[in-house]
Amino acid sequence: PASDMDAPFQGVRPSDACCACGGGVISPTPIDLPINDAALYIGQDVSSTPRPLSSSIALEAGCQIGALGLTVAQVETVSGRASQSGSESCDLVAYQDPVRG
Repeated sequence: PASDMDAPFQGVRPSDACCACGGGVISPTPIDLPINDAALYIGQDVSSTPRPLSSSIALEAGCQIGALGLTVAQVETVSGRASQSGSESCDLVAYQDPVRG
């Protein structure tokens, strides 16, 4: 990587700790989205961010949370106002920081 992108973070260079390069921890970090298993009421404002934070999140293709009045921003937040009754279950993918891992 470019030298300015390979500065040590907590004493370790990204090129030494990079999962793709054979270093670092290669298992995924478990995440929790606080609205998992939550019962929302119509008109409820929702703003939920996964823990721990990652660089971005995405939902599986075909996820229909938009029909329920919710959206996902690339900055990790599921938000909106619950607009109708129903349920939706979607896989959430959290992307870690491309440099720090």
